[in-house]
Amino acid sequence: MIDMTELDNIVDFAIRRGTTSLSYYSDCAVFSDARLSTIFEALYRQELVNQSRLLTVKTLIRSRSSELRIPSWRIREYLVDVEPAEKMNGLQALLWASIRLDTSQKLYYQLGECVEDNELRGIFASLSVEESMRKRKIEADYDDILMD
Repeated sequence: MIDMTELDNIVDFAIRRGTTSLSYYSDCAVFSDARLSTIFEALYRQELVNQSRLLTVKTLIRSRSSELRIPSWRIREYLVDVEPAEKMNGLQALLWASIRLDTSQKLYYQLGECVEDNELRGIFASLSVEESMRKRKIEADYDDILMD
């Protein structure tokens, strides 16, 4: 089982990863291609919402620490962070975002499956669905840009 300090650390990891994403999305929003700029501006705004929700999760963890139980074996594989390369073109940046969204979606899904607390389960499930939808949108945008 993961103890509450570990769960808190996992959420801290997700917040740090989100902060990296915010910085990266902000940097990518200045691409000369207006479509890419719009995509990364939207990702930035959505990541801000996720960060807020993760801070809510941290508060809930601290207030309910005696009630939470989470098996660790289902989560560890998603705790590897991949940093963006120093210089990427627009398509490479979209690919990086897609990979980041995929691992985040899987982490949130597993956390939602593992927690017994219904409110936390709902937040993680919602985050998982949102990341999945964002990933599908990024993949569609990637395909559209390739076709042009």
